[in-house]
Amino acid sequence: AVRCHRNWLDPKNSEYLTSEGKTRENGNQTRPRWVDLAGVIDKKVSGVTVMDHPDNFRFPQPVRLHPVKPYFCFAPMTVDSFSIVPGTPFLSRYRFYVHMGKPDAAKIEMLWRDYAEPPRVTARLAA
Repeated sequence: AVRCHRNWLDPKNSEYLTSEGKTRENGNQTRPRWVDLAGVIDKKVSGVTVMDHPDNFRFPQPVRLHPVKPYFCFAPMTVDSFSIVPGTPFLSRYRFYVHMGKPDAAKIEMLWRDYAEPPRVTARLAA
């Protein structure tokens, strides 16, 4: 879960943006690839993006975007119940991107693609 600055407790001081272009008003319980929460701190805009990984359970996972508080999380348990077997690892991958200024959806999407679909390189020794 991500909890952000107390200045953002007033919803007028922050905004959500998802990979699907959703906001605080219509993004809760959607299944985006990434979520950004940005707002004003000390008269400057900054924010954080959390990116869901394609290998994660139930990708793309539903998100909980709190309607008032500066809080969000990816929530795969909202689709259906599931069990984690004792002694068996449950692996989840997320990437965080912290930025100054308003979120740039095109840049965030590029960063998500670099994370989700990294380039593959093959090296061969010359004979």
